[in-house]
Amino acid sequence: MLHVNFSPPLDVETGLLIDKTPRGKMCIDLLGLNREGVAKERRKIYLLVRGLVKTSLQQIRDRDLKSLAAQLEIIEDYKQGSESYSWAGREALRAERAAMKELKRLADAL
Repeated sequence: MLHVNFSPPLDVETGLLIDKTPRGKMCIDLLGLNREGVAKERRKIYLLVRGLVKTSLQQIRDRDLKSLAAQLEIIEDYKQGSESYSWAGREALRAERAAMKELKRLADAL
């Protein structure tokens, strides 16, 4: 099986993938990765996951643990790649790297 390591930068404002090379542009165009609906969904997931991280941190700090487990499960699903548009979710988790470390530290202390 051929595995292609294709990880273009994401424009988080639009959800569009940004080509770094002519080959990258060709892949994006050929596969239609910047179609309007796809880019919009990618942006939505990116913002959703960043929001989940921030909300989870606040819930731990406020000792509001009711829905925390469900949110952590969703974050883990994106981290593992089992959700649609997981790549955008993992990009969001990378953007929230410091918050994720804090979240892990606080969750482990529970």
